[in-house]
Amino acid sequence: MRGEYCLTPDGQYLGKATRKEYREMTDDERNRFHAAMWLMKRSGVYDAFARIHTRSVADGGAHSGPAFLPWHREYLKRFELALRAFDAGVSMPYWDSTLDQRLPTPQHSVLWSDELLGGARPGDVNGGAFRGWLLENVSCSALFGKN
Repeated sequence: MRGEYCLTPDGQYLGKATRKEYREMTDDERNRFHAAMWLMKRSGVYDAFARIHTRSVADGGAHSGPAFLPWHREYLKRFELALRAFDAGVSMPYWDSTLDQRLPTPQHSVLWSDELLGGARPGDVNGGAFRGWLLENVSCSALFGKN
């Protein structure tokens, strides 16, 4: 790390990323994030990260015990670096779930609207910025041993 930049293995400088709550991103920031995610998905890199997470959950390492926070911190850091390989100017947004917790029906948050992230049903995303993504179908019983 050199000040506000780090040097990547291929000799490129990567500037500091500032994370924002998804709904606080500008339209340009959100559009660039979506475009980079689509590139990541089409390249297969996104699905590779999804498999890492799914396997780690199934093995009990990612969601069980004291490893939860450090495992996810490292996972998100690596995910963001992979994402920034597609657009060095993007950063990973976060979701502040406290903004939705007092809603009568939190699943009706604007976050899940077609204008933002969209909704999903098992196996695919049916609205929003990632409409049409096919997801690996992993049952709760396979991950957690229950339905």
